[in-house]
Amino acid sequence: MAEFCNVCSRNIFGETKPDIDVYKIAAGLPGGVAKNVLCEGCGMSFVGKDQEENVFLYFDYNSNIENRKYTIDEWESGVVSF
Repeated sequence: MAEFCNVCSRNIFGETKPDIDVYKIAAGLPGGVAKNVLCEGCGMSFVGKDQEENVFLYFDYNSNIENRKYTIDEWESGVVSF
């Protein structure tokens, strides 16, 4: 079964509970740790925090993307699109 992140779930199904709740995952991570996910919509592959507790999202879906690391703000604003 396909799983979708907060943004992809909203874009595809409207306001519904996402399979991959990025905010919940990020809230539970300590600094310097990443959790593997796989969003079938945008290709998000990891939700992580750096040592300063900044949240970053990693995307491996499209090899043409030079920068595969984005902030939550960039992801929410639609900078990440495939």
